[in-house]
Amino acid sequence: MDSGWTQELLNWLQANPGWSFVTVLLVALFESLVLIGILIPGIIILFGVGALIGLGLMEMVPIWVAASVGAFFGDTLSYALGRRFRAHLLDIWPFSRYPGLMERGTRFFRAHGAKSVVAGRFIGPLRPVIPAVVGMLGMKPARFVPVDLTACVIWAPAFLLPGMLFGAWLEVASQYTG
Repeated sequence: MDSGWTQELLNWLQANPGWSFVTVLLVALFESLVLIGILIPGIIILFGVGALIGLGLMEMVPIWVAASVGAFFGDTLSYALGRRFRAHLLDIWPFSRYPGLMERGTRFFRAHGAKSVVAGRFIGPLRPVIPAVVGMLGMKPARFVPVDLTACVIWAPAFLLPGMLFGAWLEVASQYTG
């Protein structure tokens, strides 16, 4: 995977931290959309943003909120697509090109129920698929929304924290090395 544009994005965020809220929200949203999310290296970007937080260039809470809200909106849109199109979703491009991925998501949901929404948020290839699958299989919105919202709020710091620790380590190392 070409990481050139991700590095450019992080450099741009470092120079323009005022855009970090919107950028992180959009990255988390697109990274959560069914099948589109497979193409977006959101975890790499969140790690880099976490490093910028650790370096003191950004604030943690607004970034946490942006990542959580973006992920929740992306999941909700994927869920709505699954709920709207049900079994026909598998016949529509690009879903028809990746039947194995949707099948794995279906098996995972059937084995774990609502817990799959939380676990799927933390498993890369399932992250953009599980919300569409649970919508497709008929999970009620009253059940999906609180479970997914909780998962998104927990997910954001879990993926920002390693970058924050790395950024803080870089800051301390630069102070000691002069």
